[in-house]
Amino acid sequence: MATEESKKWWRLANSKSTPPVQSQIRLKQNIKYWAKDDEILLADASAEGAPQDKFKLEHVPQKLKNSVTPKVNHVLHCAPENLVAHSQHQRAYQPKQRWSEIHKDMQQGSDRYLDLVFNRAEQAEKEKMTREGKLEEFLK
Repeated sequence: MATEESKKWWRLANSKSTPPVQSQIRLKQNIKYWAKDDEILLADASAEGAPQDKFKLEHVPQKLKNSVTPKVNHVLHCAPENLVAHSQHQRAYQPKQRWSEIHKDMQQGSDRYLDLVFNRAEQAEKEKMTREGKLEEFLK
């Protein structure tokens, strides 16, 4: 930004022919013939404060019929005491069972996985039927 001294020097140096516009921002805005000068942008280059927005002066916020739900970030989901916890990091931690071991357990020989699922479901259904039969015998 130019200082006040440099602005005065340029005004005095060019006193023979003064430019029609002293502000470069105002010059750029005037090139746009359809736009009006934006006083808020012009206030950036001047020492005076920007004027208040006309919409904000005239707008009156309406009372809402339904209450607005609070943002998720601002709601306390749990007590602050519960947030402080020690890390559960253990040295030389190894999982109890690896993926390949779990997959081998599911295979169980030459049977396919879906065959095992159906066999287990049939077995659970048979056990349920025998349990219900024994319960009926016991209640008689």
